[in-house]
Amino acid sequence: GAAGARGLVRVDWSCVRLSGVVPEEFVRLTSLELLDIGINRLTGTIPPSIGAMSSLEFLLMNNNELTGEVQKSFAGLGNLCHLELQGNALANGPASFLEKKEEVQAFLSTLKSNEPGEPGSGAKTKVRKLGGRSEASKRRKQDMYSEEMERWKAYVSEEEMERWKARWKPQGATANASATTATATSTASPQDGKKG
Repeated sequence: GAAGARGLVRVDWSCVRLSGVVPEEFVRLTSLELLDIGINRLTGTIPPSIGAMSSLEFLLMNNNELTGEVQKSFAGLGNLCHLELQGNALANGPASFLEKKEEVQAFLSTLKSNEPGEPGSGAKTKVRKLGGRSEASKRRKQDMYSEEMERWKAYVSEEEMERWKARWKPQGATANASATTATATSTASPQDGKKG
């Protein structure tokens, strides 16, 4: 029932072909510490209400088709220590995953000083530059792509991997990432042990 849902601490719906917009209803899960809806087909903007989920420690929405901006309300996620928004078309999202609390909170603090759409402060401008089209940015995106492939190849089929690669391969990525899939290893995944 509703009480049970409020007591949930982990929701892992990654790689399950979710489509549509991110549900506003997540905000009702007041005890949620981990929300992973990465590598799906979600569209639209990220609901500002996500910023009210004060118990969140891990938020993964990477590799979807999300647009718009990370809202100022996210600055209220004081417990967040792992954030993945890369692989979307967010105007002010970080270019790669942030896996240390100080990195996450530094990013979120840049949101406090600006309302969405206002001219950026120096801090926000720095975040925008991370997602730019410089050569360094392109290399980072290619590295991220390779890291994501390594992360998931240990427990998905070759056929599913090819579908993912075709769907979200960054522009300019080389065939190197494809070559890595042929040498599957048993690298650990954050989801190991979560699927049953």
